[in-house]
Amino acid sequence: MEFWDEFVKALQSVDTLIIYDIYAARENLDELKQRFTKFGHIETIDELGELFAKTAGGIYTTTFNDVAMQLIDAPSNSIVVIFTAGNLDFQIRNYLKKEKGAS
Repeated sequence: MEFWDEFVKALQSVDTLIIYDIYAARENLDELKQRFTKFGHIETIDELGELFAKTAGGIYTTTFNDVAMQLIDAPSNSIVVIFTAGNLDFQIRNYLKKEKGAS
């Protein structure tokens, strides 16, 4: 991952960091494994996500319920950063609208 150190440094200052369900799109998994051998043995993309989240002080998850619980538990004045490659933004907006309507 390019700019690993820069991302980690920037993300360590947020209140809640969630790395959500990363996947290889154009990247070759074997090449990624070789690039991150300095961090230990990486076999899967999920292990890479867990490593990145741990290094930056966050959590890695592949389930929306974990993201929702983190949002619920976050203090109202906190900064929550969620990294994802999918359509999580749409899901979160719908979830928050439902939660707001239920209050």
